[in-house]
Amino acid sequence: MIECFKNLSEAWQTAIFGAAVAVALAFIGALAAFLKWIFRKKGQSESSKVLQTTTKGPESPVQTASGSVITQNPEIDRSHREGAGINIERIEPGAILVINYVDGLPDTPLPDVKKRFEKGREHYNKHEYKNAVHQFTLCLDIENDPEKRGALNLQIGNCYYQMRRYIKASEFYSAGLREARKANDRQGQASNLASLANTYLQRPASTGLARGENVRQAVQHYESALLIFKKDEYPVQYATTQNNLGNAYTYLPSATPQQRAENVRNAIECYKAALQIRKKDEYPQDYCSTAANMGLILADIDDRKNACFWLKESYSLRQFLPDQGKRIEDIMNRVCSQE
Repeated sequence: MIECFKNLSEAWQTAIFGAAVAVALAFIGALAAFLKWIFRKKGQSESSKVLQTTTKGPESPVQTASGSVITQNPEIDRSHREGAGINIERIEPGAILVINYVDGLPDTPLPDVKKRFEKGREHYNKHEYKNAVHQFTLCLDIENDPEKRGALNLQIGNCYYQMRRYIKASEFYSAGLREARKANDRQGQASNLASLANTYLQRPASTGLARGENVRQAVQHYESALLIFKKDEYPVQYATTQNNLGNAYTYLPSATPQQRAENVRNAIECYKAALQIRKKDEYPQDYCSTAANMGLILADIDDRKNACFWLKESYSLRQFLPDQGKRIEDIMNRVCSQE
């Protein structure tokens, strides 16, 4: 074979050698492409299960989700309720509310803290949340009182919550909870617990199991907050927390129809408790929100008569539902037309 190759002309030898090199390169290229495809598929499989978070810097993104199954907005689990209700889309007209706990910060004896806190609140009320975070963080650098530090952490958490950076918000609520416990500040503890629950209810989840665990954590934190937010002592906070706990029960995963029925009963009881405080003539906006939630959960279990009543109650105050009034009207028409 070698002798035959030697007897060929130089031109033929060059041509054969070039062809062999081309075949080898083509094979290497194909192998590289195959390996790249394998690693990409593996990465996609892993990314659909993992929620990636980064926490560099006070203004950096802290929530980046990999894969195509990340969920942001809570949904009701319908997997065991085929044919039940009217399959409405869940809406929340301002239902999840932050707790605005400031403790004694407006009257702090430290002039720099007082000035920066007032600036922070001013930015917050203008929805300038990054600027508010900056001012509240400067306050933390000066303030040493754990009770006031608990309230400052909560204020920063609220800013991140409003920016929908729920994981970052939870970091500050957790810090606020630690400071409040250090100071034996029960209202501060309950405020941070309820706020943490809000983040669990809203934060992204990479799988259905993770979403379910988040909702369970939200329920536990709301219930812990209610051990402090008694109806007679903190009526407004009590009603807000009951309303949000009701929402959490509607999102709680259910493995059986019996579990789903229990979750619905718990949600309805929470809304009833909230409405004991959220009277129509005293807190019309809050009443409107909880009435809508009550109507939606009743419609979802096909209790059309009572659902219709509460949806109409909510719609009568639709000036408080600038973004959701039309959707409430559409759902109300579907429910009440078949009552």
